[in-house]
Amino acid sequence: MKLLVGTAKGLIVYQILHKEAPMELGIHFLGYAVNTVFVDERHDRWWVGVAHRHWGQKLHYSDDQGAHWSEASMPSYRMATLLSVAKRPNCGKSGAYSKVEMINQIDYG
Repeated sequence: MKLLVGTAKGLIVYQILHKEAPMELGIHFLGYAVNTVFVDERHDRWWVGVAHRHWGQKLHYSDDQGAHWSEASMPSYRMATLLSVAKRPNCGKSGAYSKVEMINQIDYG
């Protein structure tokens, strides 16, 4: 069994063997905060939410248990559709799109 641990410094993958100490298999996204980890067992796909200070939140996935990673496109939405214009007077007036700031959870959908 593999254990995926998201940390402020990357994703650490451990191999868990019966009655033995966990063995570190590798570190991915070294130096970046991995705030969300999800394993889609239906397709054996790993999903990882990575917080980049400069580029913002990114979503990556791997179909080969971390050997190769691909970046998924992030959704964008008009700010006025989700936020009250009364609470944020400039919201939606320029037609600007907002970005996802953080991925807190990933689940089947």
